[in-house]
Amino acid sequence: MIGRPYLQEVKNCPCVYPIHLQLVKNSTLSDCAEFLKNWLASTITFGCLMLTVICFVNYTLTRKESKLHVAYPGSTISNEQLFRVHAIPLFRETNSSLVKDDDSDTKGPPQRQRIPKRRWERHLQQVLDGFPVNFSSEFRNPCWYEGTELQCVPYFYQLGSYKCGTTDLWDKLIQHPDVLPVAKEPHWWAWRRLGYTNTPIHKDLVLHIRNETGQDDDSSVQWYLNLYKNQSVEQIQKNPKLIFGDASISNLWGLGIYNWKRHFPNQTDPPVFLSDLIHAVQPTAKITVTLRDPVEKYFQYIRSQKRNSFALKNKN
Repeated sequence: MIGRPYLQEVKNCPCVYPIHLQLVKNSTLSDCAEFLKNWLASTITFGCLMLTVICFVNYTLTRKESKLHVAYPGSTISNEQLFRVHAIPLFRETNSSLVKDDDSDTKGPPQRQRIPKRRWERHLQQVLDGFPVNFSSEFRNPCWYEGTELQCVPYFYQLGSYKCGTTDLWDKLIQHPDVLPVAKEPHWWAWRRLGYTNTPIHKDLVLHIRNETGQDDDSSVQWYLNLYKNQSVEQIQKNPKLIFGDASISNLWGLGIYNWKRHFPNQTDPPVFLSDLIHAVQPTAKITVTLRDPVEKYFQYIRSQKRNSFALKNKN
């Protein structure tokens, strides 16, 4: 009977060994319970051991891949090359150049020198002229006076991506008594500055600021300043220690000059990222970045899309 894949009823207990499929005759219920208990413990122990081995092998094979690689619009790096080059810094310590890493042992394309600010600032002069060179020391938040009117820009920028927990982090940040709960995602730097006018969120606020600014779109610096003037400036005047932030996740991947190929035809990569532009305006801006395992994020995004599609279908 050893090794034959069948189960035969035995007096008092149809008990069988899974390994050899050997029937146990004349066994009692207590014997079966003890056998199942021991078998379950052995199975769990073996499973934990295998999981430990798999995790160790995975760590050994991937422990050197510790840098973040970012692809961006206009990049000439292929998918194969992307994981063989050094990570592209999201925010640079200097605004003028990306320092080459001479110690690199990878075979990817060489690191290119960044374009100095003096070569690209004329293309963004209208934006740069909308902000002061220095901010008032009277306030903790970066603010300044234009005549008798106080203008302010965000103290910090919260960056991230879809389904990375940015809303959860934002909800926790604005619980601090010194952080003002302004509108979470204005998307001015990456989208509205370039002519985006849709209102998926904050519709009433966006249209109100657009009407107050007196323009057909939201591309001007004045629109951005008016946005926060309506939400926070009055409170900051009363309490100079208060601050607020801009939680537009699009600032992570946005470009400083969108049509950069027309202005810099000899460049193969974007010469100006939003990190360059925001740093030029606010050298001391505080930055938080929330990222997530891309595979987990992808599956969470798919689940979210399915839920939204199901809800929309039932609504219609």
